[in-house]
Amino acid sequence: MGVFENQMQQYRQALKNQVEANKRYQKLVGNVRMYISHFIQVLNLSVIRGDIKKEHKKLYQLDPEVNNVPDLTSEAALLHWGKCIIDGENERLRLGGFPIYNPTIAKVKVHYEIFKENKLNQKLYQSNTSRTFKNSKMQGFWTDLLLSQGRKKTFARRCGRTKKINVS
Repeated sequence: MGVFENQMQQYRQALKNQVEANKRYQKLVGNVRMYISHFIQVLNLSVIRGDIKKEHKKLYQLDPEVNNVPDLTSEAALLHWGKCIIDGENERLRLGGFPIYNPTIAKVKVHYEIFKENKLNQKLYQSNTSRTFKNSKMQGFWTDLLLSQGRKKTFARRCGRTKKINVS
């Protein structure tokens, strides 16, 4: 197998690995989004019922007057709000509050940590795919250039031209 074919095979394998990892990663993103959202909903319901003081929502960087779940559509938002609720719940417990159950902060934290770890892994897959693509693209560029120059020389010989031709 030639160098170019080998590089293209490496690129295809890197892309396949990235796609498969991305499928698993998207499930993890959905899980962490669900756990963070559910925890915030339970917190808000606890405040509405009077089980938790409204002011304690500030520990989670949540507005005490708002009972909506913040926007969790982006990965950056998941990182931000995951950290906020984990830190907030730990601080509230340190101050003597009772833990929120279903989900517990421990369960949220496990999913959050798995998400963070796999986010880094996904970046590595993307970087590897990008690197192998650039390598194969450059190899392909040079191969195409050499082949096109060879075709021009072959064409010139077939046409009976014996002078040097410009192959650029």
